[in-house]
Amino acid sequence: MANFGDFGEFLTDDAEVDQLKTILFDLAIDPVERDAVDFDRERVPIMCPSTLCRRDIASLRKKTHWVAEKSDGDRCLLLSLGSAAYLVDMKFGFYKLTRDRFYLPRRSDTAAAQDKTLLDCVMVWNHAYEKFSLMVIDVYAVDGEDKRSKYFRTRIEAIREQIIVPIRAIYPSDVAAVKLNPDIPFVVQGKEYFNLDQLPTIFGRINEYDDVGKRRFIYHFERRYNENDGIIFVPDETLLKLSRGAEFKKWKWHGMNTVLFHLNVEVEMRDDGRPPKTSFKASLGVDSRLIPYRELNFRKSDADRLIKDATEYHEYTTPNMAFSLPCTATAECFYDVNSGEWTYFRHRGEIPPTQYFLALSQMEASAERVARDELLTTLNLIKGKSRPSSNPSTPATPLTPGFSHPGEKRNSNQNNEDTGESPSPTISNGSTGGIKRPVDDVYANDRQSQPSNEPKRQRIISDAEPY
Repeated sequence: MANFGDFGEFLTDDAEVDQLKTILFDLAIDPVERDAVDFDRERVPIMCPSTLCRRDIASLRKKTHWVAEKSDGDRCLLLSLGSAAYLVDMKFGFYKLTRDRFYLPRRSDTAAAQDKTLLDCVMVWNHAYEKFSLMVIDVYAVDGEDKRSKYFRTRIEAIREQIIVPIRAIYPSDVAAVKLNPDIPFVVQGKEYFNLDQLPTIFGRINEYDDVGKRRFIYHFERRYNENDGIIFVPDETLLKLSRGAEFKKWKWHGMNTVLFHLNVEVEMRDDGRPPKTSFKASLGVDSRLIPYRELNFRKSDADRLIKDATEYHEYTTPNMAFSLPCTATAECFYDVNSGEWTYFRHRGEIPPTQYFLALSQMEASAERVARDELLTTLNLIKGKSRPSSNPSTPATPLTPGFSHPGEKRNSNQNNEDTGESPSPTISNGSTGGIKRPVDDVYANDRQSQPSNEPKRQRIISDAEPY
């Protein structure tokens, strides 16, 4: 996943960081909400979607919703302040990008950088460009103008007209040009949103692969070519407020409703000749505090892999210090309802753990196992049983080796067999009889065909919470 230190300078001056936090909070949180909601200054002010459970599906039809593929990447904010831009990770780390490295241009004058613009983004690896893509998923403010509108469709329009259009005017989007230019730190793309009835189109662009016994999903539509772990549902009539986060829903493929645990990894030496016992004591978050959950009983293979990943992360981040136990780690885990235990998924650095109330809904969704076909059937998008007993997705295709995650070594003699392209989608302004326009009209350069060769992935360790 993304290491933001590769894009910009990590800021260590506390006074400078506090000043940037103040500006960010002013742009992200309405003063009225700030007084009404007891927000935590140490937590990044983003909208965290709640997990879609079976009882929630029918309610999606009661009001207008937008849908999008849920990219598997690193959630972050982009703050543009004229002279410099800043990536903000989920640990509230600021990474400064100087103008010669990257700037966010104004539409009226692309030579000038936007000032007091705040974007909600996710950093994903793009298999077409062979580098990271900063996917803009929402907008708080543009050039100091408040964009936290009542309607999500107006924020989509702002992303299109005030962010992507000027970006396309100064930065190339041609695959070959971007791949060959080391001075371009990442590509900027706008997230594609569709009306609810086009959910089958999104599913048609997601392909499942078998990655050495693990399920893996790739969203592929022309130049949008990234890892996927589900679907996002956004109500059109909603304010961009922290207190409204529960209205945003996420549905994930079975096995991907994961929880981030803060782990204290401890070793107990035993006197009876048996090998030392390693324990994993888990905690979850309540605001910025940790509260104990319980000890996790991983399978030996999972425990060994977690220790190995923690060792590699330590060696990557602090190469001059030897790794030793006990230690702490953030582990992404999936709840196995059959065994009643947690399965280790991957190491997530030292980022904050999942909030306690979100973890409960994710466990509930894991137990329900709402399949893709059930979701589509309940929404009256396909005909069939409301609770099919079949596998939650189409049969898996053997993974093309070129799709390896950062750090994985794969043989890359095969080509991706992902074929077929869906019609260009449209978006509606949300009102009855409203105009429709192609969602890709300003994203046209992002929609060209892919090269046949598959990307080589590089070793980067995650430093931010997955979206």
